[in-house]
Amino acid sequence: MTNRILRCRFRLKKLFFNFLILFSFISVVLSAQPFVIDSGSNVTHSPGNDLFPKWSPDGKKLLYQSDRNGNRDIFIYDIQTGSSYQLTSSLSDEQHPVWFDKGRKVVFDSDRNGLEKLYVLDTATKKIKLLFNRDIQGREASFGNNDNLVFFSGFDEHEKKWEIYSYEFYYRNLNKLYGNAEACFSPAVSPKGDRILFLITEKGEIKSRLVMINWYGNVLNLFDDFDFLDPAFGPDGNMIYFVSKKDNPQGEVYSMHKNGSHLERLTDDEYVVCCPQISPDGSKIALSVKIGEIYDIYIAPLEEY
Repeated sequence: MTNRILRCRFRLKKLFFNFLILFSFISVVLSAQPFVIDSGSNVTHSPGNDLFPKWSPDGKKLLYQSDRNGNRDIFIYDIQTGSSYQLTSSLSDEQHPVWFDKGRKVVFDSDRNGLEKLYVLDTATKKIKLLFNRDIQGREASFGNNDNLVFFSGFDEHEKKWEIYSYEFYYRNLNKLYGNAEACFSPAVSPKGDRILFLITEKGEIKSRLVMINWYGNVLNLFDDFDFLDPAFGPDGNMIYFVSKKDNPQGEVYSMHKNGSHLERLTDDEYVVCCPQISPDGSKIALSVKIGEIYDIYIAPLEEY
């Protein structure tokens, strides 16, 4: 009798153990399923190209650029009302918008005076001025949670190439952080401001490599296993999101840990995608999707990976 009871207990434990393995496997497979891009998540529906969405700090609005009126202007999409409104309107291009001063202002780059410069717009007064007064062309501004420090692509007139710079507003310090490549572009700063991602290309190369540095310019990691586009940090700074053509010439969205591990493919479809951005609470992703000949901005739910 005792042996039968022991054998029965052993079988139950074995069945329970097998069930746990099966459940864990199913959970992993489900968590790795790509999110779906469909027409229901298109939030702009404009006749132009809507690109570079950026979530507001409270997650209630999306900042983006659009050429629906001919040249590139800055727009805001209000998630609560489901409508967009225009922020800038000039004959010059305004592009690569980012939130500044806790969402009260917007920074963008423009060639309105013949050279690419960084400008700041007060969303209440609509007044526009230079972000800082230095003799350097700048574009693609990026901020962490510290509005006193901006990172951007700056043009080195001596080297004749785009490099990564920072500007500190309190002491008015302009610093070159990285220039060891033919071209540097698409900087993205972690929420804490302690890590900066950007892309580099070398002369004669098509592939873009991903570099991570600290705010002193020291290289923390170089990712060059495949091509990278449009890098962005997640809201906690631990995950990196980007587009790559490694599995599909149209490009797909991927995520990985900041150390390069836990690579996941997040989209799997026939659409051309770019500019992924994760909402402040990590529950949604905004990205530009090419439907036909133009890009619209889509929002999709994002599982935890």
